[in-house]
Amino acid sequence: MAQSDRESRRLAALASYQILDTPPEQVFDDVVQLASEICQTPIAVVNLIGAGRQFFKAEVGLGVRETPLETSFCATAILEDDFLVVPDATQDPRFDCNPLVTSDPGLRFYAGALLKTGAGLPIGTLCVLDTRPRELSPLQRKTLKVLATQVMAQLDLRLMLKMRDETEALHSAIVESATDYAIIATDLRGSITAWNIGAERILGWSEGEMLGQSADRFFIPEDRLSGAIQREMIDAVKRGRGADERWHLRKSGERFWASGEMMPLKKDGDQLLGYVKILRDRTQEKHNADMLEASEARLRASQKAGQIGTFEVDLLTGAMTVTPEMCTVFGVEPDDCRDTTVLETLVLPEDRHLQSNTASRSDASAPKDVEYRILRLNDGTMRWIGRHAEFVLDETGKPVRMIGTVQDITQRKRAERKVSALLELGDRLREASGISDVITIASEVLGQTLYGARAGYALIDRARGVFVVEHAWAADGIATLVGTHDLKRLDATVQALAGGSILTIDDIELVPALADDLPAYCAMGTRAQIMVPLLRRGELTGVLFVHVCEPREWTAPETDFARNVADRTYAAIAKAQAEAEQSFLNQELSHRLKNTLAMVQAIASQTLKNVTERDAVEALTSRILALSTAHDILLQANWLSARLDQVAHGVLALHAHEDQIRIDGPPIELSPRAGLSVSVLLNELATNAAKYGALSQSGGAVTVCWRVETSPGDTVLRLDWIETGGPAVHEPERKGFGSRLIRMGLVGTGQAAIAYARTGLIAEFSAPLSSLQQD
Repeated sequence: MAQSDRESRRLAALASYQILDTPPEQVFDDVVQLASEICQTPIAVVNLIGAGRQFFKAEVGLGVRETPLETSFCATAILEDDFLVVPDATQDPRFDCNPLVTSDPGLRFYAGALLKTGAGLPIGTLCVLDTRPRELSPLQRKTLKVLATQVMAQLDLRLMLKMRDETEALHSAIVESATDYAIIATDLRGSITAWNIGAERILGWSEGEMLGQSADRFFIPEDRLSGAIQREMIDAVKRGRGADERWHLRKSGERFWASGEMMPLKKDGDQLLGYVKILRDRTQEKHNADMLEASEARLRASQKAGQIGTFEVDLLTGAMTVTPEMCTVFGVEPDDCRDTTVLETLVLPEDRHLQSNTASRSDASAPKDVEYRILRLNDGTMRWIGRHAEFVLDETGKPVRMIGTVQDITQRKRAERKVSALLELGDRLREASGISDVITIASEVLGQTLYGARAGYALIDRARGVFVVEHAWAADGIATLVGTHDLKRLDATVQALAGGSILTIDDIELVPALADDLPAYCAMGTRAQIMVPLLRRGELTGVLFVHVCEPREWTAPETDFARNVADRTYAAIAKAQAEAEQSFLNQELSHRLKNTLAMVQAIASQTLKNVTERDAVEALTSRILALSTAHDILLQANWLSARLDQVAHGVLALHAHEDQIRIDGPPIELSPRAGLSVSVLLNELATNAAKYGALSQSGGAVTVCWRVETSPGDTVLRLDWIETGGPAVHEPERKGFGSRLIRMGLVGTGQAAIAYARTGLIAEFSAPLSSLQQD
């Protein structure tokens, strides 16, 4: 609710500037030109985000004034505090599936500074874009923010000037219209004591003619006889004012209709001196009121054309008066439409809390503006209804009537559903784990949003003469078509799709060009459909489709929705295929590298089989095996990084049982180089422990733990190796290659402290965290 209220206030703030759909202006054109030149980008835009749209007040490099909101970078930017930078949109999950990124113009870079009102409400952005990845310098960022401030300054200046002009116009109108009011003062007896120019103009008598005369002189004879002026005086004293609308007389004898008020004229707040009578000529309004009946007839005609029905409920009797259009909206006969209970039963159970009932109408607690769903009586279709109502109160404040309008808003709600579905599709596709997931999600969103019978993706294999549906969605009781099918049965359809254009069919039986395919569609139970083809290298390879069992006239928004779903789906499929191909390539490279390392190990074993110093041979073999283990861990993350705990577990598992190992520390990502270095270091420590230290005895154990310490300007990783439960250890007299590797520390920093304690070897290593995470 809070978000909806903020959006309403934001849109109201934007509307107050009256800037949408205005022509280009030099002051804004200069801003985007300057932003483009300073930020060295081909595109710069002053962009305003309205309700479901974005409007470019000024632009460089685009050539258009408006683009769809669903593909907008700025729709995301407006959610940021002040500034949004997207260095490379293809690497940002919020935009990597955006059609502006995946297709023309191939946007990569975006930077936008919010345009915010004084109340902190964002109404748009000043943004720069590029088709190549990049960054902004601090000066460029600051300049973009300053220019955004200047844009808002211009908008605020325009608004203040407009408000000033309106205020001056209002003051001028008050001064100019003062003569439209007859202001007359009388004493307690009703004798006129003051007569303004407005009274002279409206009534025709001059001030000299009327001073001292009775005010009932300009009342019609009927009201004089009934004592109308005396009643007004009494009401003025009793209630503070006496209001009326009635006929009055001019000097010429002509009657005119006037609205008037009589107020007591007092001294010091309580001493009654007389009365003030204010009149305004309302003859024209009276004439307009007399013509209202004809106007109402025209109104009813317009309501019929706009499918808007009106109603009035007498809250005392429960009787309801309706227009024929209201009966049409609910699909009921006019007589039944007058029974409120008949209409209330048509509302879907889950929406009945929104409708009015006898109790909520009687105390005026029923909501005035609601939207709910009904099952229309005559055809059973589900329709969205928008109802607006007002309550008429009597003089005591008690509601006596409820009047309002109803309108079929199904088309608007469907449009909103499509926008929501596209947002949902984008969110779900980002979480999809493969092509099957992508197709399943897209089929479900497409089918459910367009109220189809089934939806899915057909893979076209023209070489084999088949089309394959592996994943699809279908409504209850409808076959999904999952399986392999003969492509020749739909040869005409394939030919129609081969050009790459979307194919929309309202009724397959009425399309002569597809007559040969009619038996196949009849077997599927399909009469209407939308098909969006996928072409690769000019060849038809797939079709995203939605089927309906009955004839249906597809609208342009529905076709556009299917196209948008297909665009996102095909982009997601391409991404998933690329990731699968990359994974296969990585596995193949891993396999070959493993073979290479195995061959290296075999060659080393054969070459050194006669060497008597077996410790050296075993050390070499162990190091090769440790490198192979680190390689496997890096491969799991596509050679981007390796987690320290995974490296430690992988290497130590080569030398000890699980119950001899304790590993503890926060999750740390290592660069590929650091991952290999740490694996070699831990392998040397574990090899020595297995030969001479804690791992050489069944009761021994090794603890590997690490922590991150932060100080001003420096963040350091500290890693401890602690052996317990083994034999006493002594510092070796001869320092071999393994010892030198250990003393080199993490990634060769040399920051290593080795202690040969009676309880076992203790070593502490440290290195800047940045050196472990950057190649």
